[in-house]
Amino acid sequence: MPVRRMDSKRVANQAVLRSVNERISDLNEEFSAHLDLDAQFVCECPDLGCIEPISMAPAEYRRIRENATWFILVAGHIDPELEDVVERHEGFTVVAVPEHLFIVKGINEWRKHERESLKGKRAGH
Repeated sequence: MPVRRMDSKRVANQAVLRSVNERISDLNEEFSAHLDLDAQFVCECPDLGCIEPISMAPAEYRRIRENATWFILVAGHIDPELEDVVERHEGFTVVAVPEHLFIVKGINEWRKHERESLKGKRAGH
């Protein structure tokens, strides 16, 4: 199937929203040892204007994030032409984006760099 430029742009938008959730996840890590609360993440649909919240346990978020091509979306935000449903939960859906649309290696390296940078900033305080 040919890659449409718009599909690649939409997946890039999802990666931006994932980076927001990665930062939220890092903050939750610091508090999770003391609190047993769900965290609020943002929908990772391709719409950069969407900031609908998704509530889930930090451990659940980490489990989902183990697969680089999976994203968390508010249930009604799924694009069946772009994403395949992997899991359905109350309040959110996990979708997979085809690897040919997602630069997995580059995103993973960027995420690693961001985490290391954030940890370095925390250690400096």
